[in-house]
Amino acid sequence: MKKVLILSYHFPPEGGVAVQRVLKFVKYLPMFGYQPIVLTALHPIKKFDPDALRGVPAQLKIYKTRDLPAYMPGEIRKVMRKKCVPDKHIFWKWTAVRKGIQLVKKHNIQLVFSTSPPHSVQLIAQEIAQRTNIKHVADFRDEWSGDLNFYKLPNTARQLELESKICEESAAIITLLDSARRNFASKTNIRKIFTIPNGYDASDFSKGDNQNRSDTKLRMTYCGRFSNKASPEAFLRALDETIRQDSSIRQLVQLQIVGPTGNKSWFKPYPELKKICDFVPFQPYKKSLDLMDQADVLLLFASNEGNKEGIPAKTFEYFYLRKPVLLVVNSPGELSKLVQTYSNAYIGFKSPKESITGQIQKLVTEWKNGKHNKPVDDVFVNQFDRKKQTQALAQIFDHILRNESGGGD
Repeated sequence: MKKVLILSYHFPPEGGVAVQRVLKFVKYLPMFGYQPIVLTALHPIKKFDPDALRGVPAQLKIYKTRDLPAYMPGEIRKVMRKKCVPDKHIFWKWTAVRKGIQLVKKHNIQLVFSTSPPHSVQLIAQEIAQRTNIKHVADFRDEWSGDLNFYKLPNTARQLELESKICEESAAIITLLDSARRNFASKTNIRKIFTIPNGYDASDFSKGDNQNRSDTKLRMTYCGRFSNKASPEAFLRALDETIRQDSSIRQLVQLQIVGPTGNKSWFKPYPELKKICDFVPFQPYKKSLDLMDQADVLLLFASNEGNKEGIPAKTFEYFYLRKPVLLVVNSPGELSKLVQTYSNAYIGFKSPKESITGQIQKLVTEWKNGKHNKPVDDVFVNQFDRKKQTQALAQIFDHILRNESGGGD
């Protein structure tokens, strides 16, 4: 079995969305001929999920090295966040590069795979690969210069130089979206850029009946952290306006927001909506899936701007549950087309403002008539199985190693 070094700053028992993609790759790579060996950072964990490693082979080797600045006082870390390029985690290289080189030599590793953000992980992986003469595959869960928040990063000119260096020198680039693939194509040969979206793992979902509920309201659930890239503002404003126009809706709708306490601040301008909202603190991953399964409708918020777009990872878990999805997004794009293809969806755009209120009214009306749940094409959903996506990754690895050995295409 061929061996691959997996470099990820975040890894279980740390919880949260950042670990799911790499965790599933690690879980299923052995099925396709690759033994993963994980190198991750030792740092204070804010979200702990004791169940995250269930289902992963017991023989998986996980190595951790300390990210020393992560243990420094908060004020120092704030300065680092504003000054360090590409990000405050770049000093993990002090321990990670040396350990990575040792692991490559000890285990006869043939490839290094790194996933970001933080993008400093790509620089660390690149140095390990160059110093051991192996190939580097860079996986971008979020784009670098193509990200909506790129302008907030320190020294953007240097950021662009580092991104170009990774793109030029890596053996392959993996992205989540076709639009991201096109963006990266301005920096390297598009033939070595591949799209592998996020997905779902059927084994994560409970087999029992999660539909039994004591209430008879239309429960709209969101799991995750609100941000400028996943802002509920347009939805909250539209729901508030809808309730003002028809007060009976207040008695019909129940919001459930699962995530950090900071989510509550987004409701400050809408005191009436707080009265119909159940705020649930951060939950382990599988518990979050159970809460999704108990919903009548799943909420999805995203921001897109020109060719800068993201598809929230939870989208594919929504698809697996085959629940109605209410998507609110700035404008038509890759995400809205994907959700439209899913078909069991209500899609509202931020302009005109009636677009969202109209979708909310339609949803409530169809829910009252028992017609809000539409049929879903299983073939469409099945393409996002994590096993299939890991197989696609393994095929990229195969191609790289075959070319390196002179086997060609």
